[in-house]
Amino acid sequence: MYIPIEDVKIQFEKALDVPYDWTMSGFTICGYAFGVLILSIGIWYFIAQSWRDFDDFKAVFPGIFVLALVFFCHAFGTANEQTERVQNNIAKWKKDYAIPYINTLPTERREVVFVKIEATSTQELKDHGGYLRSQEVNRTPLTVSYKDNGGVVTKTDWYNANMGLIADDKPYIEYVNLPEPLGVRDDGKKAEFWAGQYNYMVYLPMNYQFTDIK
Repeated sequence: MYIPIEDVKIQFEKALDVPYDWTMSGFTICGYAFGVLILSIGIWYFIAQSWRDFDDFKAVFPGIFVLALVFFCHAFGTANEQTERVQNNIAKWKKDYAIPYINTLPTERREVVFVKIEATSTQELKDHGGYLRSQEVNRTPLTVSYKDNGGVVTKTDWYNANMGLIADDKPYIEYVNLPEPLGVRDDGKKAEFWAGQYNYMVYLPMNYQFTDIK
């Protein structure tokens, strides 16, 4: 399904446009009511003492403290809820717009000139952004060198590899290239997807001899 880049950008802006919801729970309402009650008692006491000195004015402090505390908790909870709603919206945006858009970009193919299996016991790069498929992908830690624009590019990553080519076929790598970042925040320092290559797939002949693990 083709998704215009303009729609992807518009939907991201909508995902971020989540207003604060200041709706109060029953507990918050009770907290404010209790604070108002304490403050009212303090004001009544201050007035009853004919505003004689500052010590009498201190009677309003407990009510002010309670109201300030309830407001802080209310504001903190509202901000957390707003942040969670934005995160959920962004996750949905990735699934419904960004990833489908990237997956429909033209596939580019480059000739592989070198492949080496890396010795490792952990998947440090298992969450690398170069893979957008939702299902589990079996990957192999590889260093791959391939021809690109008259030069040779070498990258080490967890690649999705396929050894289904017939014997003696030349190995190659396929990927899609995102020309511009997606999901850029206003400050420009963060993007959900930076421009670059995604969805790597290394194709190798069935009789390919890997470089020894070092």
